[in-house]
Amino acid sequence: VVHESFEKCYKNNSKFDLEKLSQIFMQTAQNANLGKLDIKLMLLNFKNLAKEFKNLQNTGFVCTACESELENEFCGVKIKGKIDRIDKNEQSGEYLLLDYKTGKTDTKSFQLAFYEALFPYESFSKFIFFKEGVIKEADEKFSKENLREIIENLKLEFQNEVNFERTQKSGSCAYCPYKIICKGEL
Repeated sequence: VVHESFEKCYKNNSKFDLEKLSQIFMQTAQNANLGKLDIKLMLLNFKNLAKEFKNLQNTGFVCTACESELENEFCGVKIKGKIDRIDKNEQSGEYLLLDYKTGKTDTKSFQLAFYEALFPYESFSKFIFFKEGVIKEADEKFSKENLREIIENLKLEFQNEVNFERTQKSGSCAYCPYKIICKGEL
C-alpha cells in the first residue's frame, strides 16, 4: 500500500506533497482493507518524514520514477530487480535511489548495493525507514564495491562443478549453503 501510494502521488508531480500523499494513502489503504490504526500510524510516519522529504527537495532532488523494474549485468552476472524510487538532483544531475522500509531499521543489507548495480548511471542510495522517520545509508561494509568482491569470489568458487549430496536428515536444509541449488528444494 505504501509503494502504491507513493507511485500514485509522484505520477504527475515530482515534488513531495504530504497532503496529497495522505489522501492517496488513505484511499489505497481503505481499498486494501487496512485497519484504521495501521492507517493512522502510517499517516503519522509520513508526517514525521515530511521534513526529510522536504530536505531532499531543498537540496535539489526530485522524484523521477517509482517502482522501476530494471535489468543489468554486474560482474558478468545478469541481475534484475525493482527500485522503489529514483530521485535526480536538478542542479548536479546526481541520482539517488531510495528503498522504502515499513519494518524495523536494518542497514546491514546489500539491497542498496544491488540497486546501484542495477541502475545504469552513477548513483548513491538510501533506505527510508517509515517507523523511525529516518533516511539512512546502508552500513559501509555493504557497499557496491564489497558486493563486487563477493560476487567475484563466488564466481571463482563455483568455477568448477560443486559436489554435494542431499541429506536425509530433516531440518539440515535450512543451514545448507547449497539449499537454493539442491534438487530437493527446487
